[in-house]
Amino acid sequence: MINVFTQKGLKQLGYAIGLALLGNTSLHAEQPPTLSAEQLAEVMSLPAGASLYLECQQQQLSLIEQAIPVIKATLRFQDKAFRRCEFAIHGGIEKNQPFSFSFQIKFSKQDDTDRYWRAYFQIHSFPDENEQWRCPIAALESVKGKLRMFNRWDPSAISNTSITTCANQQSSMQSRTLFSEQSLTAEQWHEVEINGLFSYQDDGYLMISIDQQIVANVEGPNSFNDIKVPFLKLGIYKPTPWENQQPIVAEYREINLQ
Repeated sequence: MINVFTQKGLKQLGYAIGLALLGNTSLHAEQPPTLSAEQLAEVMSLPAGASLYLECQQQQLSLIEQAIPVIKATLRFQDKAFRRCEFAIHGGIEKNQPFSFSFQIKFSKQDDTDRYWRAYFQIHSFPDENEQWRCPIAALESVKGKLRMFNRWDPSAISNTSITTCANQQSSMQSRTLFSEQSLTAEQWHEVEINGLFSYQDDGYLMISIDQQIVANVEGPNSFNDIKVPFLKLGIYKPTPWENQQPIVAEYREINLQ
């Protein structure tokens, strides 16, 4: 069951914020307070009209108050059925307009023998009417202790998902590898910056930097042919098997969309 808590008293912030929590949302006096929309809003820089939604087991998404506030996402082995602890930014990107999105991320200790990927950031697209959900336009993933990122697009008005919701020779979707085998250092802050323009035509482009080093710079189609604009998701998504029972932790700060 998903409970949605709508915005309250946030008009002065210039954008609306919604809060969605997965799982049991009953509150007990002994539990720590749930992260509020107001708290989360204070640590992000979002354009007017953006909306924020949380998709995470209660108490697994927290705000660490310090000089630069940090959002901490945790996905535990016992919560693996939920697959995710994420927060999504909707409505902050304009159609056919360039955008810039940046954030800092700190990973928990990585197991460089883990064969199964998990995602720490996704760019998704709302399907049109009578269209199925598809794999994300792009996702920052970790596998065997290395980072990689794919990009998918489709100029078709309705994507062919009769066989798969991802790109392959049997679908209308296409894909490219933006980068792979990118080293990361656990327990250290890394800065990710994405500049681009989403389009299913030749005018699209994406430039991605990690720690001020360009790791991808591509031109051409890079998104689906959908009515709505893409949206962003930060946090942990792991639909794959777990090779150990250690929790997956990622921390985020300095989140800026313009």
